[in-house]
Amino acid sequence: MVQNSDRNSKDSEDSIIVHPKPLKHIHLDRGGTVFLDKNLIFLRNILKKSGPMTLEDIQKEFTRESKINDEIKEKSDKSIYRYIGNLKKHGMVTQVGKRLKYQGEQKGLKAETLYGVTAKFFLIGTHNTPFHRNASGKLLKRRRDLTEFIGEVLKHQYEGKQPDLNCLEEIVVDLVESSTKVLVQNFEHISLDSVEKLDIGEVEGDEGDYLMDLITWLGLVIARKDLHNEVGKCFK
Repeated sequence: MVQNSDRNSKDSEDSIIVHPKPLKHIHLDRGGTVFLDKNLIFLRNILKKSGPMTLEDIQKEFTRESKINDEIKEKSDKSIYRYIGNLKKHGMVTQVGKRLKYQGEQKGLKAETLYGVTAKFFLIGTHNTPFHRNASGKLLKRRRDLTEFIGEVLKHQYEGKQPDLNCLEEIVVDLVESSTKVLVQNFEHISLDSVEKLDIGEVEGDEGDYLMDLITWLGLVIARKDLHNEVGKCFK
């Protein structure tokens, strides 16, 4: 069923049946190709800020950007389809509707696929951290080193008492797992309009990461009002 139908111009009309979520949790490493390839980053950002877009729209954006950015070049249909396919595979981009173009009385209507992002924010990399419940190997060893450091930092908060590292490690693992759940739950109640008002195209890189961390930990502190005492039980 068509949820939204917008007049794109006097000769075309967009029918949008899939709208992006405010946030989507995907199991993807931060160091993967999706976050290193300049073309994939550019495509994801233009769809996030200006989508939904047809293949022709996307090509025009690549051409425009290539004139001011040496890292981006003009692309063929085949290249853009490949980029779209890569982002679709990771659940970040999808087909969101159709654009109907009127081509005159003899040719009639032409339908073009519209592409868009599946979410305005993506929560990534949570499964590939030392404090993930199922961490193993080098990550597991790193977890103990980090726990020792956290214990040293927090000693002053608990009157110089020594941390029980096993207790503290379990608390932090539980907090990391809970923080992801809290963030996802809180975003389920935010409207897409609120995200759009923020101007998502301007929230990238360090600012975006900081914003996510802030929302996550504020939500966690609110949800677990006795957090100070919970952690305090690990200091004796």
